[in-house]
Amino acid sequence: MVKKQLYILIFLGISLSAFCQEDTLRNILPEEELIAYRSDYGGHICGYATGQNCWFSENYAEKYRIKGKAEVIGVISYHTGHMTRPNRQVTFDIWSVGENHLPEDSLGGRYMSYRNLIISGNPVKTHFYEPIPVQDSFFVACNFLLYAHDAEEAGFTDTLALLTSLDGSRPDSDLSNIGRNAVRFHHGQWRDLYQRLGYKFHLALFPIIRYTYVAGTIDYNEAVSSLSVYPNPSVDEALVSFSTGIESNVRIKIYNLDQKELMDVDLGRKNPGFHHENLSVSSLPASVYILSVESEYSKQVYKFIKGE
Repeated sequence: MVKKQLYILIFLGISLSAFCQEDTLRNILPEEELIAYRSDYGGHICGYATGQNCWFSENYAEKYRIKGKAEVIGVISYHTGHMTRPNRQVTFDIWSVGENHLPEDSLGGRYMSYRNLIISGNPVKTHFYEPIPVQDSFFVACNFLLYAHDAEEAGFTDTLALLTSLDGSRPDSDLSNIGRNAVRFHHGQWRDLYQRLGYKFHLALFPIIRYTYVAGTIDYNEAVSSLSVYPNPSVDEALVSFSTGIESNVRIKIYNLDQKELMDVDLGRKNPGFHHENLSVSSLPASVYILSVESEYSKQVYKFIKGE
């Protein structure tokens, strides 16, 4: 009887692990350049636009959307700046999305000392104290907890920053989506980052999520994610990379900006995991197109350029 129970426990452990998959969500492609823009204050440089500066902003958030439910177990972030007080605290946390499309309530995360940040532009992986359940959409945020002040002869102390994609990398067609990213000033309210600061970029805050698939349901692992096209622009052939969270038939479709379908490629049935597909685009005229990877449950789109 004991052996039988042991076999059952081992089987359950293997079965449950097979239905858990981690994924890192990104609004910035891996090959995109990361940067931190300096902040001008009264004619002199003081900190960074997405970090500690003299405008009192210190809290920054990026919105992500998923299909159904998942758990956020941590975040990968990129930083630069100047540190003089390594014992000060920074927080990474998850926020719910309010009716105004901006962060509403903090759902949990982690405090850590400045000394744990890597300020050379390399990734910092932070695991939360416990997994944070999310559904459909959420914000991942970084809060330096203090703006730049305490001026000394050497300048302003602790001007840490969060890296971003290049200004203009977020397309104009997306700027009407309020709360794609957000900024909060010291003891203030959340504001839309583009409306407040004028930058068209994404923050280098990448949540690590875990889809928890339960037998008999498909609430969790339905998302197509991590879509990228390389090179961009493409001339003859493009490498389309993406992740699927559940076994499904998958297609790649290409549309022009008038939403007319120009190409439909059936990839067949794909298992959960990462996939790379070579796609011939030589027949397309030089222009801007929308590429869509579509499963039976969800789809993700990506804008790419067909070069001459």
